[in-house]
Amino acid sequence: MASIDLPEPMEWSSVSRERWAERVAADLGVEDADAALARTASSGVRTRVLYTESEGGPALPENLRPRRGWKACETFDVSLERVSSVVREAVLEGLASVRLAGDVDALDPEEFTAVLSALGATKIDRPQIVLRPTGTPGRVLDVVDGVAVEFFGGFDPVRNVLADGRGRFDGAAVAQEELALLGHWKASGQTGRALEVDGSYLREAGANAVDELAFLLAAATERLRGAARAGIGARAWLRQTAVRVGVGRDLFDEIAKLRAIRLVFAKLCQSAADGDCGLVAPVVHAVGLVRELAPVDRASNALRTSSHAFAGAVGGAHTIELAPFERGSRIGERLARTTHSVLAHEAHLARVDDPAGGSWYVEALTDGIARAAWDRFRAIERAGGLASWIESGALASLLEERRSALAAAVNAGTHTIVGVTEYPPPPGTESEGTASRSTAASPRSSVGASGWPLVEGLCEADLLEPEPAARTAEARS
Repeated sequence: MASIDLPEPMEWSSVSRERWAERVAADLGVEDADAALARTASSGVRTRVLYTESEGGPALPENLRPRRGWKACETFDVSLERVSSVVREAVLEGLASVRLAGDVDALDPEEFTAVLSALGATKIDRPQIVLRPTGTPGRVLDVVDGVAVEFFGGFDPVRNVLADGRGRFDGAAVAQEELALLGHWKASGQTGRALEVDGSYLREAGANAVDELAFLLAAATERLRGAARAGIGARAWLRQTAVRVGVGRDLFDEIAKLRAIRLVFAKLCQSAADGDCGLVAPVVHAVGLVRELAPVDRASNALRTSSHAFAGAVGGAHTIELAPFERGSRIGERLARTTHSVLAHEAHLARVDDPAGGSWYVEALTDGIARAAWDRFRAIERAGGLASWIESGALASLLEERRSALAAAVNAGTHTIVGVTEYPPPPGTESEGTASRSTAASPRSSVGASGWPLVEGLCEADLLEPEPAARTAEARS
């Protein structure tokens, strides 16, 4: 066999950042290449188009880095008929974490045992149950084996007022309720976290990633004050609290936000406990935003939920919940569950710790979101804390501002919705849909007896449907 002469290896000369900037500026005909190509992320954080090692943000501390793997989660209403059968079917399709919403103590004991049995059939080590109770869960704690099943509480009194419209926010009463729950949790031998701080419903109502993180910090601080008055130490309270967040369409923004949660909650823990808390990463439950699922060209929503799952996995969420691409669709439910399995077992996203670590851009965006959220949180504190800030109307104004900006961007053509504003399906196709709404006005939150806005109406609203693509294009021209 004749020998083959291989070419000499190519040598690449290094290019300084200054030289790159000069060349790009000359090609674009601008003075400042960075300024011309900079982008403002959906969180409001300004980012460059190119980062060098010295310009990237600091890496996450080792004990705050996301660890490989996550658990597929889904929410089930406990009032659903034969809920255990539904759970069993979901488990067979890859589910490893169940979120039970409603009065779990009203659930029939046999039915609850059947739910536990269904979860026990999963191949995942220590499947999870996450509660979203209407009150403090009592009886159900006593029948759960904490070794076989990891049990999380979903108690969030702020969400009870803002999202569910149940009662008033009474800090003193809340503190006593949390004290009783923590005592029962300890007596039952549960190792999962009893409490939750939820910001996902605000994302559904229009808040961005920085808004959500600032709100989470302010809500945690408001409850920490009550906990201190009830005799619960900050360290104990924070170590018993999980975080629930929404995951949206901006892939890198959401990855960076999920990583930033670890930084800001570690900082809050250190501040509240006078440094005696340790850098412990919070348990994060991530849920894909329903409001981003367009009412037309519903098949495209499957790709959006895949993006939600990817961001949650790379960002380090412990559990990820996806919405079906179409409400009430059996195929949509199965696809939402099997998306996790494809990403974990075929794309191998569950095999790497902190996949985004080392990306100078993502590290910089993580740092930027964390700093912006902390600054906004401090502004809420200067306004008197979360309760005073909400009662002043600031939250309602913020949500209305965000939704109005979205409506304006959609109608101006700067916010693209594939299948709606761009690349719509052919008329008459099944995926075209029949929903019809206007962007002329966005729904407003009502005000409850507590003086706090009820954001439930905003959370339930779908993504605003803009004008059809043809008319939008004509308007821009």
